[in-house]
Formats: sequence, structure tokens, C-alpha cells
Amino acid sequence: MKKSKVLLLLALVFQLVSCDTSKKTEQPEVVQKKNIFTIEVNMVNKEKDVICLYYKDNTISFFNDDMAIYKNIEKSDVPQTVIFELPEDFLPNDFRFDLSHENSNQSMKVNSLKFSFAGESFEINNTELEKYLTPNEGVIFDALSRNYTFKKDTNGNYDPFLTTTGQFYPLLEKLVGIGAFQPAVN
Repeated sequence: MKKSKVLLLLALVFQLVSCDTSKKTEQPEVVQKKNIFTIEVNMVNKEKDVICLYYKDNTISFFNDDMAIYKNIEKSDVPQTVIFELPEDFLPNDFRFDLSHENSNQSMKVNSLKFSFAGESFEINNTELEKYLTPNEGVIFDALSRNYTFKKDTNGNYDPFLTTTGQFYPLLEKLVGIGAFQPAVN
């Protein structure tokens, strides 16, 4: 009787060990990483508002609403990060950042902008903003506080935004390649 219990116990242990071993040899499920270009804006804004990222590629020469992403932002005295994701495999060649759509009393500090694609990235810190982004006449940049405030332009329109400078494009080209800047082939 003892011998059969020992054999049964050994068989059970063998079964458990062999099951555990088979689990270890199974191939893990492969998760495909998507090629999604992302922009992370780390900012502090004093009022609730809506910001927008316009993006374009070599198929168009101007920004339009078909290539725009709107994000609600909450009033906050602490930094928050807003993440914009472009469509999968989209290779941008330019950006426009609309910093306020609803609140002309907005005061905003952009701490950093991080651009990422296919495992590579570059970041623009607050102290470098004016090197890579230039404001339109609806944006007032205070170089001392490093804050943005907004106003209506000379025509009475409220459309404060930042556009990229010539120094921005070499950084972007390192992420997306020169092909993003060449004319589209039909």
C-alpha cells in the first residue's frame, strides 16, 4: 500500500513538473509595435482650454482640419502632459501648435515638447523653445517668465499659434527620414 502511494505521489510530481516545463517552452505572444509618431507636450496652464496640433506631410502644402488633433486641457498649477498621436505610419514634415482656442485669459508655460517615432525621439526644453518654434502675432512670449499669453491679432481674430523654424526640420528629419520632405510620388 505504501509503495503504491509513493508511486502515485511520484507520478503526480512528475506530471506537475512536466506541465510547468511545457509552459516555459511555449513561445511568448509577440505584440507588434505600431509606427505611431507621438508628440508629448508638458505644460502648465492657468485656465481650462482646448489646444490643437496641426500636422502635415508631403502630400499637402498647407495645414488643414483634416490633419488636426484637438485636446481639452484642464486648469492646473502643476505640470500636465498632453499626448498627440498621429495616424499609424504617418510621416510628418511640419507642425503648428495652436495653444488656445477658447480662453484669451490663458497663461501657459510649455516645459517641454517630446517628439517620438519608431523608438527614437528628441526633446525641446522650455529654454530652447524660441530656437525651434516661433509665435504668430496672437502670442506674447515673456522671455523672463518663459510663459505664453494670448491676444487677438490686428484683424480682431483669436488664433494664437506657434510654427516651426528652420532649425526644427533637421531634428524632425532624423526621426522620419528625408523622404518625408520630398515631393509625394503619385
